[in-house]
Amino acid sequence: MRRNFILFLLSCVFSGLLISSVWAEGNLATVGGSIATVSGDWKRFQEDNWMKRNATVGLEEFYLNQQFKDGKHLVLEASGTSDTDYDFLLNLSKEDFGYVRLSYDAYRKYYDDSGDYFEFPTVAVVPSYYELDKNLHTDRSNIALELALTLPEIPKFTLNYDHMARIGEMPLATRGMVTDTGTPPTVSKFTYPWSKDINWTTDTFGVGAEAMIKGINISLSQQYQIFSDDESGNNVNEMSDNVVLQTIETKNEPSAQIATTNFTADTKIKDTLQLKLGYSLNKSSSRDQYSAQALGANGTVSDTFNYYNGEANSDMNAQAINWGMNLKILDDLMCRGTLRYRESDISSSSEYIRDSGFAGWGTQHSENSDVSESNTGETVNLTYKGIPRTSLYAEASAEQSKVNYSEVGREYDYTGDNGLNWQSKALYFKENYSCGINTRPLKQLFISANYKRKNRDNNYTNDVDVKEETAHHSAPQTYFQYPGYLGDNTQITDEYNLRANITLGKFVSFGAKYQSVHTDYNVMKESYTGIGTLDDHSTSISATITPTDKLYFNCVYSVEKMSLRTPSADNTVAHTPTDEPTNNDSSSILGSFNYALNDKTTLSGQFQTWSSQIAKSVAGSASIERELIKNILLKLGYSYYAYNEDYPTSFNDYKAHVGSVSITGKF
Repeated sequence: MRRNFILFLLSCVFSGLLISSVWAEGNLATVGGSIATVSGDWKRFQEDNWMKRNATVGLEEFYLNQQFKDGKHLVLEASGTSDTDYDFLLNLSKEDFGYVRLSYDAYRKYYDDSGDYFEFPTVAVVPSYYELDKNLHTDRSNIALELALTLPEIPKFTLNYDHMARIGEMPLATRGMVTDTGTPPTVSKFTYPWSKDINWTTDTFGVGAEAMIKGINISLSQQYQIFSDDESGNNVNEMSDNVVLQTIETKNEPSAQIATTNFTADTKIKDTLQLKLGYSLNKSSSRDQYSAQALGANGTVSDTFNYYNGEANSDMNAQAINWGMNLKILDDLMCRGTLRYRESDISSSSEYIRDSGFAGWGTQHSENSDVSESNTGETVNLTYKGIPRTSLYAEASAEQSKVNYSEVGREYDYTGDNGLNWQSKALYFKENYSCGINTRPLKQLFISANYKRKNRDNNYTNDVDVKEETAHHSAPQTYFQYPGYLGDNTQITDEYNLRANITLGKFVSFGAKYQSVHTDYNVMKESYTGIGTLDDHSTSISATITPTDKLYFNCVYSVEKMSLRTPSADNTVAHTPTDEPTNNDSSSILGSFNYALNDKTTLSGQFQTWSSQIAKSVAGSASIERELIKNILLKLGYSYYAYNEDYPTSFNDYKAHVGSVSITGKF
């Protein structure tokens, strides 16, 4: 299929070259290639820089923009390289009739197969199983087709189809934390990499209409989406003393169908008032079949559990109403406001069987749950431009959600039949406030400043089921059937931003930016009393120098200081609270230049460096572009990449050299 598409893409390119007898200015085609040599962790290099090692060749860019005498307009863009990177866009339109848009893009996303870590275990040789020894990647593609009819005096009609796919093997979003427990015990901690095979597809069908009726712009659209996936994995799950204890074989098959209806109407009353009303209806149904099996290091059944099999189903109905207004109060004073209301109901059921490796242990669990949610929100924005060269603005928004959750289930295990029944209510409050100023007091000076505050307040009310059992204990044991760790929590964030730009003469300009973010967390849970505070300060300065029309130079230096304080964290020895902050500071430099040696030759380059307390990276590139003959350009380039982690046994380090060449023809 891929080969057929490449042939189709190339045929479109060559057909586009023959469409017009007179080539328009600005059209171009570029062919070229590159080769990358990597020493060190070449898989990490591919993930960081979105390019594969070794050689890549192909059509880097093709662009054709053609206007015809009969009102037709054609735009054709294409590219395709051996790095599994393809792009194609065909846009054909006719004035007062309609258009056709066809696009295709595909690329390969690479992943490193090694786990992150704090320290390696204290062994002489780094164990090989810290890497999965796999070339992890996913091929991602998207095909989209849109047809539109735009005849005068009738509504505009659109018809569209979109197909998205993700196929390959990728790391899991969450990687398990493992502690090496050697003798004597060490403090070495690392995350062991997990991966899974995916075959993910989404097909979306849509139809829409838009019309102007008595000064009111009305649009209506209907969309239907089908999603399916096939996920499986066979990964190391747990290790101790550098020995694999358990392997987990997993399989998931989620699927969903989603139908969405959208309606909007907006109108403008003179030049002072604009109103907009929107309504949406969403219905969805999802299903997931899953299973897991645990095997020990020797391939036998693990002591933890050996089998897990289940199915989950869910249905959702949701609707939302939006109202918006733009009101011109005075010539220099504008007010914008929105109101939102949304409600949804989710009904779900699940059933699973878990066979434990311990004798006599096993569970069959089934449950049904219902969730109802209502959400209201409003936003008001004021902008004042009555002061010369100055704009003042202020905005306030509030949002409140009410969630009712109920679950009824039955559980069959070694103690017999247990009933589960719990109720929960939650209130979520969000408040956002901001104000700022943009001003240019002098022609050469621009200043921007703003302040933002975010409040988050979540309140929970739980009815907890409690049971006691003494089947295999010497004394009665109390079990909370509801997850009692839920509790009230608040989060308050204050953010300050300041930016300034100054131009000195015609050739030099400077810029500076400062941002400060402070967040207070107050999380009340049964497991601990709070998360703490987060402080993040970032500062950057930049300079742009253009002494002549032939030379351009820009440089940006940035510093970020971050501190996370966790007063509720347990001390590993005494289990007492500690107030030691965790710092994560970093800095970066980014520079670029262009220099025209003459009318036919241009030099350019970039440089970037980034460093933190645990790692640093450096990247630089230089290129020369020369016009060989009229409208034929040759470009030669070289790039260097280096990454280093501040650990003596790190195997994620790499160095790479990339050479490239390309030829561009303008027509």
